[in-house]
Amino acid sequence: MKLTFKPRSHSIKLGKIHLFSSARNDDWEAQAGWTLRRLMRNPPAKQSAAAWVKSAEVLDVSKFMKPDGTFAWDAPAGKWAVIRVGHVNTMRRNGPAPKEGTGFECDKLSTKGADVQFDNYIGRLSGEGGPVKGKMARMLMDSWECSRQTWTPGLDKVFRERLGYDLLTWMPAIFGYVVDSPEASARFLNDWRGFIGDLIADNFYAQMAKRCHDRGMDITFETAFGDVIPGDVMRFYKYADIPMCEFWQPRQHGYVGDHNFKPVYPCVSAAHLYGKKSVAAEALTSFQLTWDEKLRDLKYVANLHIARGVSHMVFHTYTHNPRRSCADRRGGSSCPTSRPTSRAARRCSRPASPRMTSSGTSATIGTTSRTRTPRSPQATSSTIATPTRF
Repeated sequence: MKLTFKPRSHSIKLGKIHLFSSARNDDWEAQAGWTLRRLMRNPPAKQSAAAWVKSAEVLDVSKFMKPDGTFAWDAPAGKWAVIRVGHVNTMRRNGPAPKEGTGFECDKLSTKGADVQFDNYIGRLSGEGGPVKGKMARMLMDSWECSRQTWTPGLDKVFRERLGYDLLTWMPAIFGYVVDSPEASARFLNDWRGFIGDLIADNFYAQMAKRCHDRGMDITFETAFGDVIPGDVMRFYKYADIPMCEFWQPRQHGYVGDHNFKPVYPCVSAAHLYGKKSVAAEALTSFQLTWDEKLRDLKYVANLHIARGVSHMVFHTYTHNPRRSCADRRGGSSCPTSRPTSRAARRCSRPASPRMTSSGTSATIGTTSRTRTPRSPQATSSTIATPTRF
């Protein structure tokens, strides 16, 4: 079915419509932390209270799920909606990295995930018999680029210990249902987002810092919260010896070159708040391999961020020289002559070769384990039932 709406300004075409008998929260994907999106404080949609899920009527029926996956439950009278929830590997891999250093992202909601990652990578390099034992001064973790994680074994028990109430009775709200009321659902989802953020900060970043310090190393890491995942944009920086942000060039509006695209101010503010002595930044990163930047252009962008509080520039990947030069990119040791002639210019006037890739040294340390477990899960292995209302 395809419906076409024709408002005054432009046409809107919908490919499909999903209808629900129960009330739904607006913008529930962002409220539940499935995606990073600005939370709109709009009044809730007008929906009948009879369509709300009642938390007191949500039942945990996981025990009726058999090992072979079949479900047998003698349900009480009435109409019930059965929600089966499971957790799986997010299938996210770290990158860019060589084949030997690429693998599934570790479980960042548990200290076990951090330990497995450290022990199988930096721990092996810096431990007994490792090639850099006693020689590594610092570990750097790049910005968070592994989507969202929402579950780890035992999370529901930790939720009850920290928040003081049961998670499963409110779990339908994580999947968009209105539980008790829009206001009550919003309060729960606010608890949920903060809880997930605290687990990542305390069980991954803090644990990584501890493991590094135990080896006599400092640790620095780039942005995560407010960049890709929802959470406190400053709190996790307290575990970094050197908080780190990033900025790109050339300047662009609404993309990575936008000065507000990557959160710099929270990093600087966290450094002041937690008494850090330096603020690093992945500096002048760019997708555009044009080889025509002028130093004054780069200096302008660098100075702007120094004025914002950055005190240490880090090059993620840098280029010594391009493999070939074109007529409009005169100079450079790869040009046929140091002062290109018209003949050399004709030979170089075609577009830049795809082989003009950057070469040099990467300053990043991958954050993945070469082992397959623990994998990064997304939800819980539970089955809950809630009465349906029509």
